[in-house]
Amino acid sequence: MNKKYLMNGFAALALIASVSSCTKDVTTMSQSEIDSKAKENAELQLGFTIPDGQSWVMASQVTANVTVNGDYGTNYIVTIYENNPFTSDNTGVVLGSAEVKSGDVATFDFTCPNEAEMVFAAIKDEKGYTYVKPVAVKDGKVEAVFGDEAAGSRAMRAASSTNSHVDIPTGASKSTIEAQCAAILAKSVELNSNNNGYNGNNFHSVNAEYQQDASTNWQQVLKGYYVDYNPDYVVNYKISTEYSGLVTHLPTAGYEATGEYTNEADPNGKISANWTGYRPVYNLTARTVYVASGGKWTIPTGSTQVCGQAAKADFVDGIIIVGSNAELEVNGTLNFANLGRLIVLPGGKVTGTGSIQVNNGSKVGEESYNYGTISVATFNENFGNFFNYGTMTCTELQGGAGTSCYVNHGKVHVDHVYPNGQLCANLQIKNNCWWEVDNWNYCKIFQNGSGAYANVGSLFIGGGEGGENAGSVLALDTDSKFVVEDESCFNGTLIYGPSSGNSAYLELGTMTFLNVGMVYPINGNLNVYVAGYGGQNASGYESRWNDNMAGGDGKPQVVGKAAFNTASTDASDCAPAFTPNIPEVVYETLKVYTYAFEDQTVNTDYDMNDVVLKVNYHVTEQGTGANAGKVIYDKTKLDVKLVAAGATFNIKVKIGGTYLFGGKEIHDALNVNAGVMVNTGSGSQTANPAVENGISIPAGWNGDFTKLPVSIEVLSTSTTYVFPNTDLYPHAVMVPTDWAWPQERVNVQVAYPGTSSASKVTINNVEVPNNSFRAWGGTPAASRTSAMNGWYNNPASGKVMSNN
Repeated sequence: MNKKYLMNGFAALALIASVSSCTKDVTTMSQSEIDSKAKENAELQLGFTIPDGQSWVMASQVTANVTVNGDYGTNYIVTIYENNPFTSDNTGVVLGSAEVKSGDVATFDFTCPNEAEMVFAAIKDEKGYTYVKPVAVKDGKVEAVFGDEAAGSRAMRAASSTNSHVDIPTGASKSTIEAQCAAILAKSVELNSNNNGYNGNNFHSVNAEYQQDASTNWQQVLKGYYVDYNPDYVVNYKISTEYSGLVTHLPTAGYEATGEYTNEADPNGKISANWTGYRPVYNLTARTVYVASGGKWTIPTGSTQVCGQAAKADFVDGIIIVGSNAELEVNGTLNFANLGRLIVLPGGKVTGTGSIQVNNGSKVGEESYNYGTISVATFNENFGNFFNYGTMTCTELQGGAGTSCYVNHGKVHVDHVYPNGQLCANLQIKNNCWWEVDNWNYCKIFQNGSGAYANVGSLFIGGGEGGENAGSVLALDTDSKFVVEDESCFNGTLIYGPSSGNSAYLELGTMTFLNVGMVYPINGNLNVYVAGYGGQNASGYESRWNDNMAGGDGKPQVVGKAAFNTASTDASDCAPAFTPNIPEVVYETLKVYTYAFEDQTVNTDYDMNDVVLKVNYHVTEQGTGANAGKVIYDKTKLDVKLVAAGATFNIKVKIGGTYLFGGKEIHDALNVNAGVMVNTGSGSQTANPAVENGISIPAGWNGDFTKLPVSIEVLSTSTTYVFPNTDLYPHAVMVPTDWAWPQERVNVQVAYPGTSSASKVTINNVEVPNNSFRAWGGTPAASRTSAMNGWYNNPASGKVMSNN
C-alpha cells in the first residue's frame, strides 16, 4: 500500500529522501536493489540489525509419541494441548490429536510455538474421564506414557505397587504390648495414701532367712541375706476405682532385686555406706501406673503430672497404662519426661481438656501406643515415635525437635497440627489409615500408605532445623488419597507417587506458596487435581508446578476433580465412601495461526496489518454426548478468516494454488469499497471477517503451519509476496497464536515493546525487554530464549486490534 514512513525526526526524513532520490519508482529498480533497500528499510523501521539466518518463524514442527497402557482392548483419544485445560476454565487449546488402542503408541506431528518449553498430553477414555500431564518439548519431540508401562494386557487399575519413599513402621505387635502390660498388672499394688507417699530406698544386710511378701517386688529372698521389707514401697501402682490427683513417685525410677548378691560396692549408691559382707543385686526399673478395668484417674486442672525423669540416658523410667474399660482424664498437664511411655490398650480411654506433652520421646522398641481412644486438647510428640492404632481426637497436635513422628494405623481427627517452635520443624506424619485435620497441617514429611486417606484444611510442608536433616517430602503409596481443601504450600518439597501399577490421588487446594527458583521434580504414578493458584505470583506458581511435574519421571498426571475413580467404593475403617461424579468436561478449541503481510518491501511501515489471516484445521462440529466438549476437525481441510485489510492496493490471497474467498479481491471479500483500510483502528472502516471454511489442504503439505504456502498478489504491480519468507526482511510472518495485530501506522516493535518487569537485553546498543519484538527480531535464532520467542504475548495498551 502507499504509506509514508512512521519514523520521527531527521532519520526518517533522511531515509525518505534517500529512497525517493534513488527510486522515484521502485518498478525501475533491479531485484537486488529492491532487496537491499527493503532490508535497509526493515532494519531502520524495526530498530535493529537483522541477524543472519533470520527466518521470521516463531514455531516448529514437533512429533508426539504418547503410549497408553489402559484397559485392555479399549480405545483412547490422545490430545496435545497448548495449555492445562484443568486450570483454564476447563478449556484446552488443541495442537494435535489421534485415536489409539490400549497398549499402542499414538504418533503424530503438530506445529508448536517455539516459546513452549512444555505442552500437555492428555488421554480421554470411553467413560469420558480425562487425564492430563505436562511434558517437556525436547529436541523436536514430546514423549508421554499413561498407565503402567508393564500393563499391556490388563486393566490400568489392576496392579499393586509400592512407593520406596513410604516407610511406615508397625512397632511391636499388639500381642507383645498386651503381654508386657499383663506382666506389669500382675505385680502392681493398688494406689493408696500410704504407698503414694512412701519412697524408702535404704538396704540393710541381715544374716538370716526371710520369707518375702509375694505381693511386692521389693523383697527377694537371698541365700542367708535379705533386704529390709516395707509394704509401702511400690514400683508398680494400679488404680482400680476412682482417683483424682497426682502419683507422687511416678517421676522416679523403681528398684527391683534380682535374687543375687555380691560383695562389690553399689555403683548407684543406694546401699548404705556402712554395709558389711554381701549386698543384694538390684536393677533400675520403670515406675508404672496401670489404670485397670473399672478405674479412672483424673489429673486435675492446674496440676502437672510428670512421668519419668531419665535416671539414665537410655532408660525408660515411667509408664502409664490405660487398660480396657479404664479412663485417664487429663484436665491439667501430663508431662512424659525423656523416655516416659503412654500405652492405651483396646477399650481404654484418655480424655480431658488438658494437654499431653512428650519431651525427648521414646526410644525404638519402647515407644508409646494407643489402641483405644485419646481425646484431649493438645498432644505434643517431641522427638520419637507415637503409634496410634486406635482413635485420636484433639484440638492441636504438635511436634518439634529431632525426628518427631506420628505413626498412624488408626483414625486421627484434629483441628490443627502445628509444630512446636519451628515453622515446620521436623515433624513427620506417617499415615497408614485415616488422617483428618480441619485447619492447617504443618509438617516436614508426610507419608501416606497404601490405601490410606488424608484430608487437611490447609497444608504447609517444608524443611526444619536439626533432626536427621531429611529433605521435605510428600510421598503417597498406591491407591492412597490425599486431599487439601484450601491452601497448599510447599517449601522445597519432593513429591512422590507409586513407582508403578496403581496411581495415588493428590488433590490440592489453591497453591499460595511454592519455592520458586528451585526444581524439585514430582515423580511416580500420581493423579493430581489442583484447584487453582493464588497469591501475588499465581502464574509463577502454576508455571513452577508444571515445571516440577514435567521435570519428574513423566508419570504424574493432572485430572479433573471427578476423574480420580471410575467406580464407587464403600466406606472402610481407613477411608470414606466415594461416589464418582459426572466427569468434568474438557472444552476444546483449535489452535489458530495468524499470517500477517506487508504489501510492499521498500516503502513500508511494518505495522504488519495489510493482510491478516487466521488459519486452523477445518472444524466439523463441537462434540456432544460421549464427545462432549471435544472439537471435531478434519486435517485434510482448512478454515480461513480474513480479519484485516490495512492495504489500499487491490490484493488477492492464495493458499497453494487456490485463490481464497471465491477469487475475490480482499476489499470485495470484506464487502467494502476498494482501497479502504478495514479493521485496523482509528480512521479505518470496520467489517465482519471474510470466512472460507473447508479449503482442501495444498498438495504435498504435511501439516506444518510454519510452511503453509500462503501468498498475496498485489494486482496493480503484479507482485507476489509469499510465506514462508525467502528474504531477510519480514514481508510475511506466521504468529503461532490468535494474534492481536498492530493498529494502522503502528510499527510492530512499537505495538509489542515487551513488559517493563522483564529482564533486559541489549540490541544494537539499546537495552530493551527480552520479551519484546525488538529483542526477538534482533537476536540470532540459536540464542533466543523462551521469553523472546513469546514476544507476541506482550502488546502495548491501545496499540493493537482486538481479535473480536
